[in-house]
Amino acid sequence: MNSEEIEKMAKELESAMNNFRRNSIMKKEVEGIKASEKHFLWMMANINNGNPVMPSEISKKIGVTMGAISHHVNALEEEGFIERTASAEDKRVIYLTLTEKGKEMVQKIKDIYWKQIRNIVTTLGEKDSATFISLLNKLININK
Repeated sequence: MNSEEIEKMAKELESAMNNFRRNSIMKKEVEGIKASEKHFLWMMANINNGNPVMPSEISKKIGVTMGAISHHVNALEEEGFIERTASAEDKRVIYLTLTEKGKEMVQKIKDIYWKQIRNIVTTLGEKDSATFISLLNKLININK
């Protein structure tokens, strides 16, 4: 490909990636929770395998400020999805834990997520799914 063809293809790729991001499987609405809160709960449930996690761990993992974390923690605690607990050793250290309501919401989110993943595989079919997986793995390794 010459540089003009590469540029044209790059713009088409950017457009397709932006459309995919806007219609992402993780953006599917879950009743009773904002998208950012859904993402926060998802990360919280997966960072420490559902065990109590410090807000700073979430901040590092998802790359947002502690101010943003505090905002989410306050909202999710108020909605009954998470609870804060002080460390027994050091009362200044706070851990976040999913409540039963939070665990149920995470399960709803996971169910929707996996339903949509299976829908992608069904829509693409076996051959295109395998090709898509292969291409995604190549993309992952570009900057390694």
